[in-house]
Amino acid sequence: MQKNKTKQLILSYLDTPLGTMISLTDNTYLYLLKFTDQDNLERSIKSIKKASHATIENGSSDLTTLLQSELSQYFTGSLQFFSIPIRFHGTSFQQKSWEDLTKIPYGSTTSYGHQSTMIGNAKAYRAVASANKNNPIAIIVPCHRVIKSNGELSGYNGGVHRKQALLDLEK
Repeated sequence: MQKNKTKQLILSYLDTPLGTMISLTDNTYLYLLKFTDQDNLERSIKSIKKASHATIENGSSDLTTLLQSELSQYFTGSLQFFSIPIRFHGTSFQQKSWEDLTKIPYGSTTSYGHQSTMIGNAKAYRAVASANKNNPIAIIVPCHRVIKSNGELSGYNGGVHRKQALLDLEK
């Protein structure tokens, strides 16, 4: 008889110019990347742990080393495309919204209304904004590139000051 092996996720802290971030990875995928002061961080970690049927251990891996390197390059302006493989845990609508975020080009912005149209439901801009608020992978899944249709910044769970800084970096 073969025992079921419990999946292990690795929790790591990463320093960035905008503050400390926390990541959850295994040996293959990044599941979470958020600033440590975000409101729903603990809930996000618990949700991913449950959905993955995993235990969590502090540490680092080859993937977190690559993540730290790519984040450092991004913040110096020398990286526009991340190679980190990601895995989403969320509703099908959230996953569709998050996948759409990955298609917004570096240095560009879009509106919540445009994003909702792109995923096939022009009237779902509030639901898109909610999905973006719950985006588990900051920066790499660039919800900071979504702004109001009037050009105002809002709705970034990492803080509007960080959203502005990320957009300024990408100009």
